[in-house]
Parts: sequence; C-alpha cells; structure tokens
Amino acid sequence: MLNADPLKIVYLLVMDDSTFESMSPFQGFGASWLDLHWAMHLIVQLPGDVAERSHSLEAMAPQRVAGLRPFLWQPINVSALEQVPPKFFPPCTVAFSGDPAVGDRVESYIGKEKTLLHFPYEKAVNLTVEEITNDLRDFCFRRLWEMSDILNTEQQRLVANLEEDWRRPEVEFQSLKIRGHNVSLPNYMALQRVGFRLEEAEPFVGAQEKEYTDLVLETAGAVRHIRREVRAEGKDLPEHPTPNLIVFEPALFRQSYKNSKPTSGIHVEINKALKFFQKQKGLHNSVSKEQFDRMMSSSGAIVSEIRSGELVTQTLGVGLYAAASTSPVIRLSPAVNHVHNKLSFFARSVRSENAQARRKASRLFQNIQQSLAAGIGPDRLRAISLTSDPIKIIADAPLEWLPLDGVPLSLVKNCSRIPVTPGNVMMSQLIPSQPMTLYPDAIDKIMVISSFTEDDPLRYMLRDALESTKHLWSGKLSIEQVFVSSAQEFEDALNGFDGSILIYDGHGAANDLTPVGTVLLEKQRFDVWDLRGRVRCPPIVILSACDTQGVDASTHATVANGFLALGATSVLGTFLPVGGFSSAVFVARLMHRLAEYIPAMLKAVEHPLSWLEVIAGMLRMTVATEIINELVGVHGAIRTRQKANIDINSRRTDWFERLVQNLVSETGDEPPRVRKKALAAIARSDAIRYTHLGNPERICFFE
Repeated sequence: MLNADPLKIVYLLVMDDSTFESMSPFQGFGASWLDLHWAMHLIVQLPGDVAERSHSLEAMAPQRVAGLRPFLWQPINVSALEQVPPKFFPPCTVAFSGDPAVGDRVESYIGKEKTLLHFPYEKAVNLTVEEITNDLRDFCFRRLWEMSDILNTEQQRLVANLEEDWRRPEVEFQSLKIRGHNVSLPNYMALQRVGFRLEEAEPFVGAQEKEYTDLVLETAGAVRHIRREVRAEGKDLPEHPTPNLIVFEPALFRQSYKNSKPTSGIHVEINKALKFFQKQKGLHNSVSKEQFDRMMSSSGAIVSEIRSGELVTQTLGVGLYAAASTSPVIRLSPAVNHVHNKLSFFARSVRSENAQARRKASRLFQNIQQSLAAGIGPDRLRAISLTSDPIKIIADAPLEWLPLDGVPLSLVKNCSRIPVTPGNVMMSQLIPSQPMTLYPDAIDKIMVISSFTEDDPLRYMLRDALESTKHLWSGKLSIEQVFVSSAQEFEDALNGFDGSILIYDGHGAANDLTPVGTVLLEKQRFDVWDLRGRVRCPPIVILSACDTQGVDASTHATVANGFLALGATSVLGTFLPVGGFSSAVFVARLMHRLAEYIPAMLKAVEHPLSWLEVIAGMLRMTVATEIINELVGVHGAIRTRQKANIDINSRRTDWFERLVQNLVSETGDEPPRVRKKALAAIARSDAIRYTHLGNPERICFFE
C-alpha cells in the first residue's frame, strides 16, 4: 500500500490493538471488525482512484473485470498506524474508525496538517455517500497538489484535467431491490460496484432450503451476466485473471466441532448453544422450541451474537473481494463442513502402513466426493460445472475434490483457495493488491531449503532429481539448495534470498492431534508462525513436504496458513502425506515447466499466463502420468502420454475423457471399466493431495 500509484485512493480500516486473546472464539476475527462493518459497506460505493469519476461506469467496468482497476483497502492497528510517518502514505489516503478511542488517536496522529482524511463513525453516519465523496474529492486534489513533486509531468497534467472533470456518474443500470441476507450480500455488493442502485427491501427469510439456493443462484447469475457482457465490451484490454466464480462457505475452528467437557453451568449452556451451529447443515433451519429457548438464554444470546458478527465480517470481506472484479459468489451450505470424519478415515487410510487399509483409499475418497456433492446440492453443482475458470474457493472443506462427473474439480478447472480459518488470515487474503506482473526471467532464481538427518534416505532425493533433469533447465534457472538444521539457519536462509520462489524440502508433521502444524528441521519441530515479522517471504512458496495443510488437522494453524501469514502470495501445500520420490519428481518436472513451458505459452497466446495456470496444468499432467502408469505400465502408451500433455497444455477441460478414450484403444478394455480404473487411480494419486492457497492468479507472466 505504501508504494501505491499516487492517483490511487487507499482506504484504511483503523482497528484497536487487539491481542490474540481478544480474537473471536469460533473463527478468529479481531474484535474491531464489528466496529467497521459500516465502512466496508461504504467503500464499495467510493471511487478507487481520482480518475474514476472522470469516466463513465461503462468505461470503468471492463477494466475492473480485467483486474486492472482494483480499489485498495487495508485493515491496520492504530499502533501500527502511529509508527508510520504520515509522509510515507500515498497522497490520497482515507482512514475509517469505529471505536471513539481509536478515532481520537487517529485525529491526534493526523494533526493539523491533515495528511489523511478521517471519517470516524460518529461523523460518517450523518453524511450521505455523495457528501463523503465531495469531501474525498477536495482532500485528494489538495494533497496531490501539495505533493506534486512526486508526480511526473503527465500525472500533473492529468490531475489538472481530472479536477475539472470529477463528477457523480449517472447510474448506468436500473435500481435493484435487494432481499437482505448474508447469502446474497456479496453479489449485491458486486452489482452495486458496477453501477446498480440498490434499494432496501424486506429481509429475506426462506421457508425452505430451495428458496435460499434460488436466491444464491439468482444473484450470482445476475453478476455472471453483467461480467460476461462487460468482458465482451473490454475484449481488447490486457487481462489479469480474476475469478469467474467464488464459492464460499464459512466454517468454525476445527476444535469448535469437538465436544468439550463443561467446567461450569455457564459452560454447559454455551456448549448447548454452540451445538446449534456445529450441527447446522442447511441455510434454512427449523428450530425446535427447546433450541429456540436455548438460543434466547443469556449464554445462547452471547454465542449467537458472536457468531453473527463473524458471519457478517467475512461476508462483507468476500463482498469487497467480489466487487473488485465483478465476480459472482455462490454461497454453499454448512453441510460441506460435515465431511471431517470421512476426511479423518481417508487420511488414516493414506497414512497407514497396512496394505489392506491403503486399498480402501479409493472408496473412501469417492465417499468424500459424494458427501461434498450432496452437501452442495445438484443446482449449485450444475452452476459450478458450467462456469469457466479460474474459480476461487473460500472455504475450509476440500472443495477441490468436488466431483464433476466423478473427476475432481481442480483437475477440470483452475482453482485456488483462501482458508476461512483463522478469520484474520482470511481477511488478509481478501485485501486487494496490484497484480504482480513478471517476465519469465523474474523467476530464474529459486531457493530450495532442505532439512533431513544425515541418514535419512530422502536427504538427497530432490537434489538427485534436479540433477537428472538439469539439462532441461540449465542456463535458464538458477537453483540454490541450502541444508538447514535449526530455526535460525532457516530464518537466515530466507532473509538472504531475494528471488521469487522458495521450495521447502523436508518432513511435515501432521497436526491431527497437536495444536500447531510444524515441519521438521532434522529432528526438531519448527513452527513457521514464529517467523512473523522476522523474515521476508518470497511471493511463491512450494511445500514439498507432507501434511502442510492437513485435511484432518486439529486446528487452523497449519504450515501452509503460516506461510500465508508470513506474506506469501501463493502457497502450494499438501492435504496429506506425499511420497518422497513422487514429490521430488514433481518439483523437478516443475522446473522444466518453468524453463520451457512459460516462455513457449507466452509466445503462443496473447494474454498473460498466471501462476495458477502453471501449477494447475502441472498437477493435471502428473495425474495423467499416474493414470497411464497404473493402467498400462511405466514404459507404455508413449503416444497417449503425448496426447494427454498436449490436451492439458492446450487447456482442454475434457482432457480426462479423451485420455480414457485413448486408454480404451491401448488396453482393449470396455470404456466404463477403463473410466472406473482411471478414477480409482486419481483417488490414489499424490497430485490430488496438493492444494493451492492464496492468490496465485495475481502473479502473471508477460512475454
């Protein structure tokens, strides 16, 4: 934010100095979010830069859809704000505060020079959006002329013209009566941002589950339609990939789903109230008299109020995220969070050294897929299947495994995820940022941090795999491998690296029973969360280790989430254990892909290539190889392998069905039988155990 374009408007949500102990108990949001819900509603109606009000909404919309015109907002603790000299902020910086004590500190910080524009709640509540916008205009142009020395000649000329042209744009679209409910709010915010005038109607209360589903799909469909029309208008714009669909479902901390032993009468009542949310599977809930009385008790009311605040906070965050790119949001049902037991059974089967237990993995995986599909429902599933990628998952459930005609979603469409726990980490990933534009040579420096004991058979496996493929990337990539044995050595290696890609090569330790996910530095458990504020984290992190985002983790504090908290833009984590040899081969093949595929694709296509697409294609090719190896043999079906790679690199969504057809010809077996075997091979594949976290679509390569 501090290095933002001087013509961009930066909106700061100033919070109190909440400690970990004051985080909300069920999902981990700072207490100050509640004080700033009004500001999050407001931001979506304000201009993202000083040029916006000089253009029509019709001209603005294609740029937003293309990811070229994000509006910038950022939460910041008041103490952190006070430590930054005001001159370091961009000229057009606006602060919102909710708590009066925080507001007083912001006013004191700004001082007489008024280098920031401040709207405390008690002031803003008495102003219209247009009045706020007028104050914003006067402030921005005053600050731009005061700081004209940071503007180049063209920017100074532009500012002079913009000051004259600033106006309230005419609303391009009709008024829309909103049916108020969290399930539809993100879509309404996206429509409002693009130019719809929203009119409050009666709050929505459905009589049955289908009515909630219809509302979700109706509002998402409206955004999808506008996005499609707008994209057609801006077809000549250079495009940074933005989500064509966001699938979203809140969750509780993993430990909140577990039964705890009450220690007091109050604890008993709180537990009973919490069970209502634990057991919730639909958006429509018929409440028994006993449940109603329980929720109306003093303890029940406390739980309900806290959970309601958490839900509103994340819904507004997702709404701002969707509004930035006019992306439709499909809110799911809590039922998708009730696959945890099945995930545990599957994970235990995968980890087992018993061959019979491992043979159950395919059946258990398909049970998970069926449960996810049932929890989402056929109507939502159909809408997801008809959407082109990229798809953003904002959830904790492994929706990458959602079956589209049996094939996991992530193998058909490019997907990345933002975990919803902990809440504050989720909100940090929803904050918009300028796309990271890279040329292929920007990723030529790669650091591999390895940690194994001297006698570990995996110690040199990745080194050997890289050496065996060196002829494929030598001269194009510089790969440095560092062996570390302590937390200090890990920290020093990270801070001594100025490249874009970090690969961690070591053992992950599952946190299915422990509160924090760790990696092993030789024999020591290492918590990466301890590095917050001490390291520079590269934008791209690849975790070549087991269980770094365990599907059966007991808490949210996973290794992959830890690297997001350290500032990574993209983290490739693992849901489950991955084989040492297969993960080494995966990384080695990925290096070849970086050296050859990215430059070749940039020459073949006219739009930028996202890091999400690079990894998604790599995982599909890995799965295709594993299917062929299992059905034909390691050395068989050379032409089928080549055809599969071509189909995947050509971005064909039907690559799996074409692979099955080719394997039918290779094996002479019946198509249904070949397809069944191929799906079983997917369930056992290491490739489906990877998950892509953060915002990898924001990292784009240009020729």
